[in-house]
Amino acid sequence: TLTIDIKDDILYIHWIDVLSTNIDEDTHQIVSRFEKYLEVIYG
Repeated sequence: TLTIDIKDDILYIHWIDVLSTNIDEDTHQIVSRFEKYLEVIYG
């Protein structure tokens, strides 16, 4: 489950099914699948 909130110019991603405790690895897992869409939507 993934939800995205925007407050001011900050994007908050809430991710329920976390697979590791490594923030860089987790960020890559989220961003790599959605990066092209987020870039189009949010610039």
